[in-house]
Amino acid sequence: MTSENHKINRRDMFKIGGAVVGSITAAGMVSSADARMRRPLSFIIQNATVLTMDEKQGAGGDNHFGQIDNCDVYVLDGKIEEVGKNLAVLSTVEVIDGTDQIVLPGFVDGHRHLWQTAMRNRQEIFGFGNYGPQGINKYSPSYSAHDMEVSAYMGGLEALNAGVTSAVDFCHNS
Repeated sequence: MTSENHKINRRDMFKIGGAVVGSITAAGMVSSADARMRRPLSFIIQNATVLTMDEKQGAGGDNHFGQIDNCDVYVLDGKIEEVGKNLAVLSTVEVIDGTDQIVLPGFVDGHRHLWQTAMRNRQEIFGFGNYGPQGINKYSPSYSAHDMEVSAYMGGLEALNAGVTSAVDFCHNS
């Protein structure tokens, strides 16, 4: 087969993307990410292992981060109110059992292309050196504003699922 036989139009590309999203949804990844985004603004995570970058917490000394075992994290109105052991909180907040779980600061991704989520792994077909000319340059003009929005939303959910809470989005297809 020649490369001419490998042409994929936008509709076919999004059918493939839809199948991928369907697989992710079936696996529970999207629904669990959506559920996490709907979490109450006030809750407590109890008995978790907390990794912190706060010099006053954990190991201290030359270590600028620490590990606190059997620790609670109290979140009030969407902000961390208190971190410590055996915290007393209102009985009305949701209690999340953090036993055998790790709580750590969110990750910042300093370079992400959310709009390219629907094209992820295309470089396997074109090879890394041709990903731009044969992949991105070929498909990016076909994206509508709605395609950009859906792909960026999927990429955001994917990032949240991986623990990324902030991203610098390189959206050069606008």
